[in-house]
Amino acid sequence: MDQSKQDGFLRKTGFQQQEQKVIRAEDVAFSIQTPGTPAPDRLSVLRQILQQNQNNLYLNAEEFDSTNYTFRCKNQKVQNFGSCSYLGLEHHNKLKEGVIQATHQYGVQFSSAALFLSIDLYSELEMLYEQIFGYPVVLFSSTTLAHISALPIIAGPNDLVLVDQFAHKSLQFTTQHLKGTGIRTKTIPSQNSALVRSILEKYNSEYDKIWLCTDSIYSMHGDVAPLKELQEIQADFSNLYLYVDDAHGMSWAGENGSGYAKSVLGNLDRIVVVVSNSKCFAACGGTVILPNQDMKIAVKYFGPTMTFSGPIQPPMLGACKASAQIHLSNEIVELQSQLNRQILFRNEVIEALQLPVKFLSETPISFVTVGSNERTGKIHDKMLSDGFYANPALYPSVPLKENGIRFTTTLLQSESQIEAFCVALKHNLEQIRE
Repeated sequence: MDQSKQDGFLRKTGFQQQEQKVIRAEDVAFSIQTPGTPAPDRLSVLRQILQQNQNNLYLNAEEFDSTNYTFRCKNQKVQNFGSCSYLGLEHHNKLKEGVIQATHQYGVQFSSAALFLSIDLYSELEMLYEQIFGYPVVLFSSTTLAHISALPIIAGPNDLVLVDQFAHKSLQFTTQHLKGTGIRTKTIPSQNSALVRSILEKYNSEYDKIWLCTDSIYSMHGDVAPLKELQEIQADFSNLYLYVDDAHGMSWAGENGSGYAKSVLGNLDRIVVVVSNSKCFAACGGTVILPNQDMKIAVKYFGPTMTFSGPIQPPMLGACKASAQIHLSNEIVELQSQLNRQILFRNEVIEALQLPVKFLSETPISFVTVGSNERTGKIHDKMLSDGFYANPALYPSVPLKENGIRFTTTLLQSESQIEAFCVALKHNLEQIRE
């Protein structure tokens, strides 16, 4: 299939993301999308894209060196600039000891749905999390399962659910499930507070609740949602509820590491926040923070994945408990300060080099748009040979012709390594052209 046909197919089936444009409330239609091209054509296109990208996907990290946090990838010794564990807690002795202790006491697994029977570490961790957030919480074995359980329970049949176009795929998947149950959903342009207000003004009286689902920090580009603006709109509309995926904001931001969303929003009245235990928290699972006890009971006892999915297993519950205890200590403040200094240093280097990042943000995530799959792959390979691993951001995780290099800042990197990485990336962008 030639490139023009491939592009046409992707537009037709909705696989290619559209550029953001100004949309008015009256332009927003709440209809179910029609099916795309038959499955064989779709598989053919996806197979072609995979062939273009396969050398940069499902790579193996081998020969870990825990003294300098390097590993080998494609036979190159590299420093990791692709980790989402921004505080480096996965190497913390307290988490390792928590895993060992829990494994000795409970074994490597406890095979029961948490709704029916769970080990006491579950209730201990729940209490620690409620100390961190100051609100009721429910624990899940992944953030995706948290979304699948929580949103269908708390969104009612006469609610409208709006989802940010760049919200995490797990959240978009869940809203598609809602559509199948008859709840009206609509994808809206990212970071468009004016559109949200106009939708509220137009449809406010037609629905019991209007839910706005968004990431707090967008996982690919590292930019942030206008949470404060949305909260101000919420003050004007009593039936607007926010549902925020704060997977990339947990631990490195907020009091007690309670996350970026909580640090911006403060009061979580009519706000649900979902965080990851598997990124900066450095353990496993996902946690839903709810504004009241009634919602907690509904999600905990009636969320489908609480009944039909396995629990967080004992070794990782041990790691979760140890991480939560660190979050409730003064140590988290120092770790956050160290990372903030690293981020500021990274930004200074980016500005000095005029590295063309998509957003210069104060989050741990940065992104440089490269263009084609081929050029992205070549730059990624050259970065490996220079001693650096970063995420090759390839379709379908980004729009088809907006592939790029995504890199993260963590406490397992030195300032000299951050500077060397940026210098190498700038050089390779200049040397490797389309």
